[in-house]
Amino acid sequence: MHHLLFCRITFGDEPVTFYRAESSVLHLEVDKRTPQNLLLADNHSLKTTNEKYTTLIVGSALSDGYREGYGNLARFSHISGFYQMNTTHVLVADHTNDCLRIIDRIRRTTSQFLGNCNHREVLGSHVDGAQPRFFRPMSLLNYRNNGKWLFLSEAGNQAIRQVYLESKYVYTLIRSEKYGELRNMAEDPHLERLYVSSDYQILQVNMNQGYTTITALAGSPSTNGLRDGSFAETQFLSPRGIAVTRDSKLVVADNAQKGRLRLLDLYTLTTASLCLKTTCDVNQPYSLLMLQDVNTICIGAQQAISCLAG
Repeated sequence: MHHLLFCRITFGDEPVTFYRAESSVLHLEVDKRTPQNLLLADNHSLKTTNEKYTTLIVGSALSDGYREGYGNLARFSHISGFYQMNTTHVLVADHTNDCLRIIDRIRRTTSQFLGNCNHREVLGSHVDGAQPRFFRPMSLLNYRNNGKWLFLSEAGNQAIRQVYLESKYVYTLIRSEKYGELRNMAEDPHLERLYVSSDYQILQVNMNQGYTTITALAGSPSTNGLRDGSFAETQFLSPRGIAVTRDSKLVVADNAQKGRLRLLDLYTLTTASLCLKTTCDVNQPYSLLMLQDVNTICIGAQQAISCLAG
């Protein structure tokens, strides 16, 4: 593994720890039901927190499995992503159970939505239509806040799929074995474009007049490491969460025990590490949330959510 740092951007302030998690914060969003809270996937559980108080909605952060049920009796196997359908229902990607499930926040109950939960699918379990099959669903994105369908990234089948919420119909937008696992997604607010993290790369998905293409933006297809510089020179450890800044730069959670936040400048086509005065290391960053109105980024990592202004 390379540990070569060409450039870095240093922040003056230390991050503020917003929440102490039990496990890995795989996804986080502003809570639609209680906007002063963050809604988070703490590994196998869904919680809401306002820094001072935390409420478990369903699941158990430290115990996985598959069980439909109430509150802490329900079981998931890595909630890798979710979409808040409204203030009362959340659609989650139950990653290792290979399905999508709905959480009723009022009743604190769970139910299957799509896929074959706990069937333990294998590579090639890729079926579209009204009875779809998934292999390691990863993240959900409400593109352009349309509310009618979602993008679903699927790590196991290396695909991006469209999930129509009312009809429960699934359509594969793009599938490629060239880039490895397709993980987290972010959308460009100005262009018909997605950014997707994969094994060692950040990918760009362009959607123009019904024609979709996927290309590598930065990183190496087969080599991981810590290398900043031009996009062609960039190496990632294991990129996960992506956030888009107000000036259309990308922040990437580069996951490892000594991980990094990486900043991708789409105008200069360069990558830099985001560092504090004392260190560039972040302990296993998984997810990112950009709070545009206060110019703050929150980092979901191993056993913590930390927020950094600026």
